[in-house]
Amino acid sequence: MPVDPDIDRAGWTAWRELALAEPVSAEVLGEILDGGQSFRWRRSPDGWVGAFGPRVAELAPAPRGVRWRQPRGAPDVEVALARYLDAEGAQARAADALPWRSDAFLARAMEGRRGLRILRQEPDEALLAFLCSSNKQVAQIRVMVAELADRLGEPLAGGLRALPTWERLARAPEAELRACRLGYRAAFIRDTARRLAGARTGPPPSPACRRPSSRRGWPSSPASAPRSPPASPSSASVASTPSRSTPGSTKPSSRATASTAGTAGSSPVSAPRTTVPPPGSPSSSSSPRCARV
Repeated sequence: MPVDPDIDRAGWTAWRELALAEPVSAEVLGEILDGGQSFRWRRSPDGWVGAFGPRVAELAPAPRGVRWRQPRGAPDVEVALARYLDAEGAQARAADALPWRSDAFLARAMEGRRGLRILRQEPDEALLAFLCSSNKQVAQIRVMVAELADRLGEPLAGGLRALPTWERLARAPEAELRACRLGYRAAFIRDTARRLAGARTGPPPSPACRRPSSRRGWPSSPASAPRSPPASPSSASVASTPSRSTPGSTKPSSRATASTAGTAGSSPVSAPRTTVPPPGSPSSSSSPRCARV
């Protein structure tokens, strides 16, 4: 990547050092800042200069971490930079827990890129760059992100510009977004911006539209609806197992009894075709059950 000649360093602070739990080489620092995670860093004569969120800094490798400086008069970025680069080493500890001691290939890969880490970017910045990335290479994404900042972003210290807010993108005509070399992505970015801007500025959703935090309050589905009580032995269970009659007996069969059990009322009651075994019966354990959702 070419060195950026457009930034005047006369108004910048002196170099300071930020210690990292796992120091990085110049090659690994370049991979972190310009390897496809962030698209806001450009080469400088001494290292890398760029913006992360509303902050501007210049970075260079140092024996115990990185050297950094910033434009004079801007709010101090040291705390934010330490978080951005994971200075306290949470990722280094996670990497050390990998089985590199018993995996020679993994050990060589980690040794060759020691200190490589994921940047803790602002979510809005990461999402906007992701929307630009469809079918594009790193160099092309970098150009689109720079065009969005230059055309629609607010000025920052050091002559850089911030990425536009979702509200600014939502107001931009599609032709203006296409002028940022977005192509067909312009429509998707504007639609996303309108959704996010509306979610931030609109009224809160009504209680009826909110997703309940638990199953309490959800309408019961057929699969989870309460089961009907088992039929009484005088009707369903008797109907399913006809009784035996002794020779010469005039007692009607149990099926006939079940079919005429309701004649005392206003209408006859027919026996159901299927039977639900009473809970705890031997046959209840083998009966099919409804799948719960």
